Amino acid sequence: MPNILILEDEKIYAQEITRMVLDVFPSANLMIYPCVPSTLPIIPDLAILDIELEGSKDGIQFMHEYGKQIPAILFYSVCFTRIKESFGINVLGFVEKGEDDSVLKEKLLQAKQILVGIPVVWLQDQNKRSIPVRTDLLCSCHRIDRVIWFTDLQGRELRTKTGKLDSSQPWFEEHFVWINQGEAVNIHQIQSIEKDCITLRNGKKVYISRRYRLRFETEVNR
Repeated sequence: MPNILILEDEKIYAQEITRMVLDVFPSANLMIYPCVPSTLPIIPDLAILDIELEGSKDGIQFMHEYGKQIPAILFYSVCFTRIKESFGINVLGFVEKGEDDSVLKEKLLQAKQILVGIPVVWLQDQNKRSIPVRTDLLCSCHRIDRVIWFTDLQGRELRTKTGKLDSSQPWFEEHFVWINQGEAVNIHQIQSIEKDCITLRNGKKVYISRRYRLRFETEVNR
């Protein structure tokens, strides 16, 4: 359960940030303040903060004090020159106030990958709701009308926002291998193989074509 610090003096933004953080980290322990507290009860695993905060310290000063200890996502609206002063190895990125929610969501996913050590991606369900999913829990994928759909361990059907794979999904090559022209499987989610039939951990059965068998066996036995 990660400890996440939110520093935001605008109530509406604080509520929006909280909502998105809980989408990605549903079990997180949140510490929410409108300004930099005089002392932190604990050192958080992640800080999400506005550069311009009211009080004796602003976001820049907070980063000067804690930036080497805490990974951070920074919000800004003006003063880009001052933002550059805060940039350090633990800054996961900047989000301009008013930008699309997807910008912060991508930064939160980067943070989750660092904290849990497992790649996490945003996929859409059949109702086009965005859901954060660990890539190791995706079992298979298949093409339908040029759209690639994934099936996860719970049996949910999910897709990327564009319905395609691109260079932003390097995890696919690490986990998946194509078994026929329209289907690929996560080699870490294979429960059993019997002749041409693969049973996945979510219970789904898929079949290897003769053309793809050699590469499949090479990847599985690597």
